[in-house]
Amino acid sequence: MSFSSDHPEDPANPEPSAVVPERPAELVAPAPVWAKAAAEVQWVESQPLEYHQLLRGAPRFRWWKPVLGLLVGTVYYFTFSVIFSMIVAAAAGVFSDASMTADGFTALFLPDTQNPLSLVMALGSIALMIPAALLGMLSVGLSPASRLWSVALRIRWRWIGRTIMPAFVALFVINGVGIFLDIIFASALGSGESASTPPPADFNMTAALWSVLLILLLVPLQSSAEELVFRGAFMQAIGAWRNHIWFTVLLAAGVPVGALVLYLLSGFDGLVEQGGRVLIVGAVLFAAAALMRKFTGSPFIAVALPSLVFALAHIYEIWGMLSVGSMALIAAWLVWRTGGLEAAITLHVVNNLVGFMFMVFAVGGDTGQTAEGGSPIGLLAAVAGQVLFAWWVDRDFQRNDGRRTRIDMVPKPINSALSALQEGGSPA
Repeated sequence: MSFSSDHPEDPANPEPSAVVPERPAELVAPAPVWAKAAAEVQWVESQPLEYHQLLRGAPRFRWWKPVLGLLVGTVYYFTFSVIFSMIVAAAAGVFSDASMTADGFTALFLPDTQNPLSLVMALGSIALMIPAALLGMLSVGLSPASRLWSVALRIRWRWIGRTIMPAFVALFVINGVGIFLDIIFASALGSGESASTPPPADFNMTAALWSVLLILLLVPLQSSAEELVFRGAFMQAIGAWRNHIWFTVLLAAGVPVGALVLYLLSGFDGLVEQGGRVLIVGAVLFAAAALMRKFTGSPFIAVALPSLVFALAHIYEIWGMLSVGSMALIAAWLVWRTGGLEAAITLHVVNNLVGFMFMVFAVGGDTGQTAEGGSPIGLLAAVAGQVLFAWWVDRDFQRNDGRRTRIDMVPKPINSALSALQEGGSPA
């Protein structure tokens, strides 16, 4: 502690009575009793995290951040979609002979291979989910956002390559089994009618060729975007709520209830027709996810709930919705089993490529997407091919020692008074 003299002319021999101590500049008032101690943390290894738990390894993780990230990502997506829709609608107005009406604008959102701009609108707008989801995670501090792709924090192209052949074989099985069962049932019922139908009389080959090009360019982006959101951000957000089961259960119950409320807004008939589908599809998918958990140990809500939402996001009738839901369920299980989105992306891309190419050349008579077309036979064939794909990919992954977990360095508070800052509570 230093002192100064009131007699600077004789600093060496000050008079004792004249020496007055000054207030030390470095003196700090004691902290009040209610103040929290400074946070002291040490960086430790996390437990091995499976894919759906990866957000727990983010440096500044809090359980509410994935929820906020989904909301922020949704805002980004709607913003991007509005801008993109205005651009495509303007292009449609320029290249179309007729003026753009409200009905014409709505038709742009329904994919029709005889209207290539509708493919740009439908597939391109979905592809915008990729930057929206990544920006949503970054905006709430859950970096790196590449955590959504896999436990390696990137797309593992090696596994994309190894899943291409199984995906095409699965699609061959789906269509082969479907045709075979159609023939068997047609023979049993005594129906000799051919299932093939000619293309429309006004079929435009130039539009079809443009559609082929757009499909090859946009379907990989559209399919990857849906996987990044439904099997990525959504699945990881649920997996991050380790000790917040109440929130997960509330969400699991709220999704079907919310869907029923929306259907009720269109009248009682809409509630009966669409609400029945919601309940049936939800019951089937949750029951299947429960069986998967029992026999393989896969997470329940993190697999079932995104699959249900994905199925409800499609316009199909009950059999088509169940078929889409089963693909979503298999994809979610493979994401957990392989530690990344690669197998799910491959299955989704190949499935959509084949489906859109069928539409391009009017296989089945339609050049656009419709709500009809599903059947019990189609569902059985789809499940057979999807299960084959899951078995093949999982076997290959295990034999080649694929990496399915990740260990991150996470902060651990040293001061016990600050343990409440450690999100998620005690390890599960």
